[in-house]
Amino acid sequence: MGVIRHKVQSCCGHNSYVFETNKPVKKSHIDKFKAAGYLCPQNFIISGVFYVAIKNLIATTAYGSTRIQVKCSGPNCRELMDKFAGLLNTIVNS
Repeated sequence: MGVIRHKVQSCCGHNSYVFETNKPVKKSHIDKFKAAGYLCPQNFIISGVFYVAIKNLIATTAYGSTRIQVKCSGPNCRELMDKFAGLLNTIVNS
């Protein structure tokens, strides 16, 4: 299936996104995001929250979820979101 991207209206005229996968995000996926250059704070990992960030993109959800909230700002958001979606798809489906 791949990753489906839903645009969501948020505060102050900005948009955020929900990326939907066919398999849930797991804590074991974090190491692959770290290897790809994403910041993954330990306090979120311990508390059961999937939180990854790179440049101006932040993605969050609870482990076991198939819906990831994504916020991005700046001129290269489309590129960052496309790369995140591709990596997410590869990781959750491996």
